[in-house]
Amino acid sequence: VIIGAFGYRYYRAAEEQRMTLAFFQVEQHLGDDTLDIKTRRESARKDYTAFVQANPDSNLTPIAWMNLARLAWDDKDADAARKAYRTVLEHGQSTSSLKDLARLGLAKVEEESNNLDAAEALYRQLPDDPYGALKAYSLGRIALQRNKPKEARRLFEQALQGNTGSVVAEWARQSLDFLP
Repeated sequence: VIIGAFGYRYYRAAEEQRMTLAFFQVEQHLGDDTLDIKTRRESARKDYTAFVQANPDSNLTPIAWMNLARLAWDDKDADAARKAYRTVLEHGQSTSSLKDLARLGLAKVEEESNNLDAAEALYRQLPDDPYGALKAYSLGRIALQRNKPKEARRLFEQALQGNTGSVVAEWARQSLDFLP
């Protein structure tokens, strides 16, 4: 039993080291400044996809999926971004903070795709700490898109409360300046 437990721990440590090295190699390709940015991004998407397929249960896999989502979104591939963010939300190794970031990313994809009900539901799932101001601002944007300026004003003002000097507060302030 002792040898079995030791062997298993050794095996798990070796597996974690192998997966970490594989992830590191993917990250190196993304930062390879000898390639143009388009080639780096294409290579990174391919490499991250290979990583998640080869290491579905790694604790690094949700991070790889997040990177795939961001690359897909930057490439204007909403369906791939949506799939990757949802995978992070469903993955057993995702931390709560990573799930919050995936929820936020997915909400933005849904909002930009004009799926306002889905976007609103996702924004509302974000915890108030630390996302309260961003949540209020984002819900304010949706209210504006639904032609509800009074609700938008209330939400933008809520985003400003206690957040003076933050980027989100500045966005909210600018949005308030354009409301009637």
